[in-house]
Amino acid sequence: MQLHLQVRKFRCDNPDCPQSVFTERLWPWLAPYARRTRQLDEDLTAVSCENGAEGGARVARRLRLRTWSPNVLLRLTRRAPDPVSATPRVLGIDEWAKRKGQTYGTILCDPSPTLRAGSGAAPGNRASGRSRGRYGRGLAAGASRR
Repeated sequence: MQLHLQVRKFRCDNPDCPQSVFTERLWPWLAPYARRTRQLDEDLTAVSCENGAEGGARVARRLRLRTWSPNVLLRLTRRAPDPVSATPRVLGIDEWAKRKGQTYGTILCDPSPTLRAGSGAAPGNRASGRSRGRYGRGLAAGASRR
C-alpha cells in the first residue's frame, strides 16, 4: 500500500530566520523524512529481532509486508533499544582466548537459567568462578580485580 500525503508549507517573513520554509509535521505517525510509519518500523523490528535479518526478510515477505532487504532489518535491529532484564544475583567470571597466546578476553555470564546475562556487578550480587588465577584470588578476597 502506498500513501500519498499533502502537507502545508509555511514561509517565514523574518529576514534573520535561518530557515525560510517550514513544512507541517505528521509527528505521531511519521518521523521527518520517513519512508515507513512508526508502526511498520516497530513490526519489522520485532520480526527481525525474533528471526534475524535474513529470516526476518523472508517472514516479512510471507506476511505481505513490502519486501524489505535484510540490510534494512539489520539496521532496525541495531537501532532498537536493549531489552530490560533483571540484575543477576550470581555472576560467573571466566577468561577465554580468541587465539592462544595472542588475544584474551573476560566474560561475565549468568549461570542461572532463569536470569539473563549481566554485564556488571550490582549491589547484592555474588560472583562465582572456577578460575584459580587472578580472578579466583579476587573472588576469594571479595572483589574482582584485574
